[in-house]
Amino acid sequence: MEMIDGVLLIDGIPLHPLVVHAVVVLLPIGVIGAVTVMTFARARRLWALPTFLVLLASTGSAYISSIAGQQLAFAIGVGIEHATYGIITPPVATIATVMFGLWWWASIVDRSATASVIVRRSFAALATIGLLASLVLTVLAGHSGAKLSWDPKMSEVTGEQVSSEG
Repeated sequence: MEMIDGVLLIDGIPLHPLVVHAVVVLLPIGVIGAVTVMTFARARRLWALPTFLVLLASTGSAYISSIAGQQLAFAIGVGIEHATYGIITPPVATIATVMFGLWWWASIVDRSATASVIVRRSFAALATIGLLASLVLTVLAGHSGAKLSWDPKMSEVTGEQVSSEG
């Protein structure tokens, strides 16, 4: 591991493209797990904790990826669209993860009161919105990042100018 021009490298590769794969894999798994756990009572006992841990890992990876991406952007430049998605995704994922955690906690405590049902449903609704938003942002960031990486290479292959806005 070394730092060159403010960019953290692992075996000569910038940290950002390595860590971003954790986000791209773990976040969708966490979203699917969370929606499943919140929807099906039978899944809660077995899958709530692993789902929460996956969401924590994906959120942490999103922050590391964002910070590493900012370092890389200062060194080589980056499209504003990609940078914007990369900066917005971690806080949205944090909100979604916290809402899922609060829903899980509320589902464990006394469930008999009407207020408890309202609180659980509110947390579930907020978690679902946050999870879907973070999933969309991850896809948009990934797509714009892939265009930044691959459009110049594809231009060489096809001989055509490909737009690299992203």
